[in-house]
Amino acid sequence: MAGTEILIAPIMQEGTKVRDLILPKGRWYSYESGKIYGGEAMIQSEGDIPIFQRENSVIIVNSKLYIFGKIEENIFFNGEWHRLKRSNEKPSLGDHVMKENEFII
Repeated sequence: MAGTEILIAPIMQEGTKVRDLILPKGRWYSYESGKIYGGEAMIQSEGDIPIFQRENSVIIVNSKLYIFGKIEENIFFNGEWHRLKRSNEKPSLGDHVMKENEFII
């Protein structure tokens, strides 16, 4: 785990691209595949370094926001405060409505 919102599951065996792992409790979003997984179940993850994001979290990477689940937060990004909101409807950042869970600022 990298904090409480990100699970990084590197492949530890040379020559393979698949790893069995048990995700912690909750729902998780895979950066590699875009699939959503329930926690406390065995899954097979693929890729060099599979990364999973916990539901109801936002992760900022360079100029992209990755949002999964319901969230309403004020975030400080690129020197300004922004109101980030996502419920059952499309997510929004200030007055801008996002199409999916990724938003480029």
